[in-house]
Amino acid sequence: MPFALNAMRQSGNHEGSAITSTVLAFMGVAGYSNVIFIPSVKHWYFTNIWGVNQFYVPSRTVYPFGIPVNTEQIVTIHVFSAILLASLITLQWIIMLRKSRTSQTILWHRRIGTFSIVIVLPIMALFGIFSSMYVLRTPFNQVTYAALPLIISACLIASVNSAIKGKFVAHLDYAYSAFIVLCSAALYRWVCLIIYLISGHSYT
Repeated sequence: MPFALNAMRQSGNHEGSAITSTVLAFMGVAGYSNVIFIPSVKHWYFTNIWGVNQFYVPSRTVYPFGIPVNTEQIVTIHVFSAILLASLITLQWIIMLRKSRTSQTILWHRRIGTFSIVIVLPIMALFGIFSSMYVLRTPFNQVTYAALPLIISACLIASVNSAIKGKFVAHLDYAYSAFIVLCSAALYRWVCLIIYLISGHSYT
């Protein structure tokens, strides 16, 4: 994340973009906010369970498209595909937003982008929707959380489409938007933590 921010600061190739210094700072906050997931991943690693206390993913078999899948497996695939997608987007910032770029750099940018859009994004989005459908309990949470992977997908597809048309400012802006929405779950946890620390009451 620091390398990505430094690359963007030095670039100068995003003139006309909505990405300002303030927006760049928010990208850094959003990226670093994902450290809040470290305890959850650590807990899953040692127990194979997502969540703690009464807030955990119940282990049960569900049947998306008639295929039996365990709910813990759905969440695991979604979590790690989301982490991979965020890492790939960050890598794209690092290798492209520099003063000098070679043809080899551009080639790798396209290869990583293709892999992200064709393989990683569909897996993240599909299992994100499955997680919303089969793990979350209330209709409000199901709808709002299912909307997130759809918004991320729309932004990344629009980003690629803009690049194909040579609209690189829009390409950058859409990619930025996708990254922020991808980090929204981490930002949401920080907000809940702050509410809890200030009020002393459970944020549920």
